[in-house]
Amino acid sequence: ADSTFEKVEVRKRPGTVGICAAIMNHYKIDAVAHLICGGFTKRETEDALIDLNFLGIDNVLVLRGDAAKNEASFEAEPGGNAYAIDLLKQVSDLNNGIYQ
Repeated sequence: ADSTFEKVEVRKRPGTVGICAAIMNHYKIDAVAHLICGGFTKRETEDALIDLNFLGIDNVLVLRGDAAKNEASFEAEPGGNAYAIDLLKQVSDLNNGIYQ
């Protein structure tokens, strides 16, 4: 061991999938999931899209998202989408049966 530490971020609140599912289940209304490019790989985004589809959530708002607090400008996650148009293409591809 080289006695260095690695910061591990843990998400401690429900994401867009859980929130949309709860809204649709509790209030019996459509909800719009918000998906952003930042902080997610294409594989993680695909997993979220599959979950949304399984839950019957077919309204999705795609956004690039803002730069992280410690960044001067937006930087895509390695293996992630850099622009909202790329994320939109991923959604469209998945709708047509094209997986990552």
